[in-house]
Amino acid sequence: MRFVELARFDRLGVFTYSYEEGVKASVYGDPIPSHLKEKRKESILLLQQEINLEKNSKLIGKEIEIIVEGTSSENPRYLIGRTKSQAPEVDGFVIARKGKEEKDFLRVKVERIGPYDLFGRVV
Repeated sequence: MRFVELARFDRLGVFTYSYEEGVKASVYGDPIPSHLKEKRKESILLLQQEINLEKNSKLIGKEIEIIVEGTSSENPRYLIGRTKSQAPEVDGFVIARKGKEEKDFLRVKVERIGPYDLFGRVV
């Protein structure tokens, strides 16, 4: 936890330890109960969400460039895209109200944030 606090990652994936026979670490066995591994994972993820919210809050009011992936399935007035630092399938999205232009790359003004996603409007 302390390392995550100090490192202040932009993105962080967290997985519980999984014992696998035949690998070098198998000599240590699997001494940590599953419920404790899950609790530790959740604690780190909650800490990272706080860090993400703090970092994302600095983007409110700023313009960012996104690559457009398509129209929102929930509301066709919104586009779904990603910044150059958001990886497909593992990172959040940028969700933006459509503007007059529809191109592969658009500028979006960030209006609000979540721990993983950014929300705004095409400028």
